[in-house]
Amino acid sequence: MKLKGFLAVAAVALVVPALGHADKPAHAGQKGPRGHAAAQAKATPARAQARDRRGQVVVVRDERAHCPPGLAKKSPACVPPGQARNGLVGRIVDWRHVHVVRKPGLYGLAQAPRGQNYAIIDGRLVRIDSRTAKVLSVIRTVDTILD
Repeated sequence: MKLKGFLAVAAVALVVPALGHADKPAHAGQKGPRGHAAAQAKATPARAQARDRRGQVVVVRDERAHCPPGLAKKSPACVPPGQARNGLVGRIVDWRHVHVVRKPGLYGLAQAPRGQNYAIIDGRLVRIDSRTAKVLSVIRTVDTILD
């Protein structure tokens, strides 16, 4: 009986150290630089990249710089699900209480579709029907008004 117990303990003692030498998964070590290098590698939130055909400066925003990882892949990006569903879509807005975006290229957007405008309401970039003033969709959050 003592021999069986000794053999069981010996077998466990031989297996446990071998687990530490198992191969790492493919995603291990893929998190990028750490420590001081991570602070230097941080992307700027906005940068002027190039001029489009009309000579306007196009600003490319890196939304991931200020967006938690779980919200970066959501639709709309970087907007918590509770805020996306808080009744903004479908609401009729008063034009006096919104900032209408006149230069969508500064936000990394193309010109709004015909009959629609981009606007900023409560720090969120939205698409609004020009005729009815109805909010059609929430695009993302914005930190600053660029135009």
